[in-house]
Amino acid sequence: MKTYRNLYDEMLDINNIITAIEKASENKLKRRDVREVLADKVKYANIIQGMLREHSYQQPKYKTYTIVEGSKKKKRQIEKPHFKYDQLIQNVLITQLKKIILHSLYEHAHGSLDNRGPYQSAQVISKWIRKDKKGTKYCLQMDLHHCYPSVDQEVLIRMYHRIIKDDDFNIENDKVIRATDEGLAIGAPTSFWHLHFLLTPFDHWLVTQDGVEHYLRHADDIIVFGSNKKKLHKVERDAMEYIRENLHMEVNHSHQVFPLEWKDKKGKKHGRPLDVCGYLFYKDRTILREARMLGITRKAARIGKKEKPTVKDARQMTSQMGWLNHSDTYNMYLEKVKPSVSKRRMRKIISKHQRRENERRRQCSIKQSRATRRRDRQR
Repeated sequence: MKTYRNLYDEMLDINNIITAIEKASENKLKRRDVREVLADKVKYANIIQGMLREHSYQQPKYKTYTIVEGSKKKKRQIEKPHFKYDQLIQNVLITQLKKIILHSLYEHAHGSLDNRGPYQSAQVISKWIRKDKKGTKYCLQMDLHHCYPSVDQEVLIRMYHRIIKDDDFNIENDKVIRATDEGLAIGAPTSFWHLHFLLTPFDHWLVTQDGVEHYLRHADDIIVFGSNKKKLHKVERDAMEYIRENLHMEVNHSHQVFPLEWKDKKGKKHGRPLDVCGYLFYKDRTILREARMLGITRKAARIGKKEKPTVKDARQMTSQMGWLNHSDTYNMYLEKVKPSVSKRRMRKIISKHQRRENERRRQCSIKQSRATRRRDRQR
């Protein structure tokens, strides 16, 4: 097991903190507090450096609100840290956590990571189904019950302390983990990194179990393929026991082993499709969930009626089109989306906005340089 030392000194490097500030500010340039920080990054980097060096940073109570997701109207409580200085300091911590977590991350652990989003999950699953008919005959699907809120903070902290031998870094990382009364905050920049770290030992254990021929985890969605239904049922029981005993978490009651849908010679259907990451996976095709397809067509119709779509509209539509690119729904695109919106027009709107943002960043940098020169003259 690799151990990590001297993380704190590297984390407190002023250039590292400035990089973290820029990362935390992405897509937030319209906010006054963000522009204020970017106008004098060196000043705020020094403030953050001092707070961390003296361990004087105290995590305040997060902003809390409720959102409703999906066609099932599922309510989810979001606990969002303040930009100054919670998000900034968490992004500074991430500069070190990222290296540790990515070093041992399971190759098919996806979710909220660069090049490991739902599109990549869909590509991997589709490839397995297409190339290994026998090995994907049966599927085990499960997910964790109230995943983020039910994370045992002490289990997570012990796992970090086992490999991070830097007391100063652990003090600040522990503060962020314990920022909520229980579990991890949905909305904090560090939460998905912590979840991947927590589940990595489970991933490496599960993929070695007898009967597991293919395994992918997307956030807390666990997908296992195999050719033997009996063996997958044993994997199911063992996985639930591992999660309960080692992580102090529970699996949702909807877990199931089932045959992936296929047709016999008479055209009769058997089994059911795999429903995960917004897609439905069949033996011979991959399509979008009905609710997502309906959402895309409605959004396209709504944007198509606007004389001047906003950059938000363009980004949302471009993102939605990404779902279509990774599924067998081209006919739906031709019939329901293309007549309403143009890919080229959406890209032009985004490109124009990006040029404005770059100019705004340049002006912020100029203001920062002027402020630095004024302070130097006053000294």
